[in-house]
Amino acid sequence: MSQNFNENNNNEEKYVYKNVMGTSQNSRAFSVASLILSILSIICSFLPVLGIILGVLAISFAIFSRRNLGYFDGFSLAGLILGIIGAVFSVAALILRNILISLVAGLFS
Repeated sequence: MSQNFNENNNNEEKYVYKNVMGTSQNSRAFSVASLILSILSIICSFLPVLGIILGVLAISFAIFSRRNLGYFDGFSLAGLILGIIGAVFSVAALILRNILISLVAGLFS
């Protein structure tokens, strides 16, 4: 009986270790993807629609990574922060572009 209990306990430990490691690798990929998308969002902020889409995707991947891991790792936290900054820059660029277009159109009418 004692040996059977030890075998079950060892099997459970291996299962938990395998589950945690498998989830960690997938979450790490989403963390890195979040960081890459957030950097692209900042670079493409002068193209407002693309910047907003990339920023929202970066935020979503960071949150998805957080749900899988249970905490924000460095890449997902940086992706979240930079994704928010990229989306805000893109919205600001969109507003600024519309203001400038209306001013220029007002000059020629």
